[in-house]
Amino acid sequence: MKVRFPQRLLLASALVATLASQALSAPPARTGDADWLSVRTGNFLVVGRGREREVRREAARLEQFHAVISAVFARLVGGERGGPHAPTTVILFPDDGAYAPYKPIFGGRPALGAAGHFQASAEVNYIALSLESERGRESSSTLFHEYTHLLLYDYFRAAPAWLKEGLAEFYSTARVSGGGVTLGGPLKAWQQLLRREGLAVPLDTVFAVDERSPHYQEDAKRAFFYAESWALVHYLLNGGGDARRAEFARYLDLLASGEDAASSFRAAFAGGAAALERELASYVRLPSYPERVETFEGAGAHDFAAAAMTPPASATLAGAEVAAHFGDMLLRAGRDEEAEAHLVRALDADARTAAAAHVSLGVLRLRQARLEEAARLLRQA
Repeated sequence: MKVRFPQRLLLASALVATLASQALSAPPARTGDADWLSVRTGNFLVVGRGREREVRREAARLEQFHAVISAVFARLVGGERGGPHAPTTVILFPDDGAYAPYKPIFGGRPALGAAGHFQASAEVNYIALSLESERGRESSSTLFHEYTHLLLYDYFRAAPAWLKEGLAEFYSTARVSGGGVTLGGPLKAWQQLLRREGLAVPLDTVFAVDERSPHYQEDAKRAFFYAESWALVHYLLNGGGDARRAEFARYLDLLASGEDAASSFRAAFAGGAAALERELASYVRLPSYPERVETFEGAGAHDFAAAAMTPPASATLAGAEVAAHFGDMLLRAGRDEEAEAHLVRALDADARTAAAAHVSLGVLRLRQARLEEAARLLRQA
């Protein structure tokens, strides 16, 4: 999950009490036929509401980033390790207000500080974010951040939260040019927070955070967790020299082989958490952090350039199709009541063409033990 920088987190926290109930009870988003677009690339289905040129450009950016970062990561861990890839749908909301009802739910409330999120399942993955977060970004891309979660999910399902968020922030600043990519660009808000506060959260605490932890769910604590996770990954990849980079690669290799996070860490890193914490405390006081350039030659460079060529064509989506996408995403997030509202609306709007809505609503009816209705819906699909 990509979060806003601390200044925006404070504003989001102040709005939680007022907006949380509204977001939870919001009716299905209105979906005008001419407003929503569908763009199919080599690896993604991108559904967006915004200027056509902008939606197509984001689809092309994602395809290029996929080509580059998947190659960078495979090089780091010593080859392809990912299992079968589920299809991935990317939903680009026009602004934060449109995205708000679909943000992840923590403790019964929407994560209002979220700028985007990744949601995995065996059948389909979703990436969701607001185009406003991309237009308003400094050097960091929410789209790139969330794609990194998809990449990590395909390599290993049990990665600790610090690794997932730290790497996602690290890769979110990637700058692709020609046959290479520059990694480790600045995230000024995190750097300023760390220079001002130091390592306010001990690394042992950072390593223990999961998605249920206060440091992940609470806005005020989350900023420190994200900042330190990003800084640690930055140090291991760009600032700690070849030895620390090799240890990090070893750690990732052990995780990919099925080892648990704690034993992988002990086997990979000399000196343990205490040594890393001392080194990181010095690193975060630097006025700037070093960047690293990864280059690709021959066919690889050509492939990356090709991914940035003319964006793929787009097609308009009917309201029923958009509602079906929303409903399926909510269904796979376990938000059954909200999913049902979207799926029923999709079928009411166009029962003949919304085959995906029949499937999703059929799955929901199975979950509700309404077996006869489920069978009818799946037959219709």
